[in-house]
Order: sequence, then C-alpha cells, then structure tokens
Amino acid sequence: MTISTRPSERKKALLNELASLNHIVCGSFFERTLNGKPRFILSRMRQGKQRQIYVAQRHAQAVAEGVREYERALEILGELGDLNINILKHGDK
Repeated sequence: MTISTRPSERKKALLNELASLNHIVCGSFFERTLNGKPRFILSRMRQGKQRQIYVAQRHAQAVAEGVREYERALEILGELGDLNINILKHGDK
C-alpha cells in the first residue's frame, strides 16, 4: 500500500483483484516421476483426509495457475482483514 492510498481505496483494489481470480484451485500441486515419466498430482485435504488427484499433463499448467491464484486469494483475504481492522480502529485515513 502506498502512503497516499486510503485504506478504502486499497480495499476496493483488493476486492477487484479477488474477483478476477476465477480459476482458483485449492491444494498443493507437484510433479512426481513414475517409471521415468512425469506425473502431475494435486493434493487436497477434504473432510479431514488427504486426497491426491492425478492431473493429465495437458491440464498441468492450468492447475498450477489455479493453485497460484488460490495462494494469492489467501494473501488478499489476509490483507483485507488487516485493512478492515485498521478502518474500524482508525477510520479511513
């Protein structure tokens, strides 16, 4: 956040960025070699259990981008929470 940006302006920018993240994939994505061939895996926790999902190579780049979007969404949510607390405490200064 720049010094001249008001918290409400930064909040609006973050909400716009969050709305643009439309390929979010929750999980960890990694490549594993099996029998000398690359295998792409998406690992997710669901209902308290870890699930590993095979991802076809043709979808690997899209899934990797979705995981990056998920990580960015978490960063945005954290910053929005901080901004909201700051606005409540100090107003929009």
